[in-house]
Amino acid sequence: MLATRFRKSLMLPTLFALLCLSLLPARAQDPASVTNDTYSKWLNEDVRWIITDQERADFKKLTDEKQRDQFIEAFWARGNPVSDAPENTFKEQHYRRLAYANQHLPKAFLAGKPTAAVSTSCTARQIR
Repeated sequence: MLATRFRKSLMLPTLFALLCLSLLPARAQDPASVTNDTYSKWLNEDVRWIITDQERADFKKLTDEKQRDQFIEAFWARGNPVSDAPENTFKEQHYRRLAYANQHLPKAFLAGKPTAAVSTSCTARQIR
């Protein structure tokens, strides 16, 4: 009888806890997942060939848009050969090359790994 009373007294709090847990999102927001389409495109398409593994990992750890915007600004500034110039020639040249590649290379090629020719033009920043 005592065991039955004990089970009944735990039933209501257990049901309440289960109800609360069911209302939580299925998966907590992981800072490593870049959900905003703009940031995801920047990371996975725009700078896919020139961002280092460490930079990618650092970017994925950022938790808000302000941090990501600051990271992107610093990323382009690091590659700019003339830091005082109003325009960022590194960024401009990269987007020109990217547009050319998107226009002239087959999509199937761009989805895979780059050839030596593309790697040579894209990795100049990584050599520093």
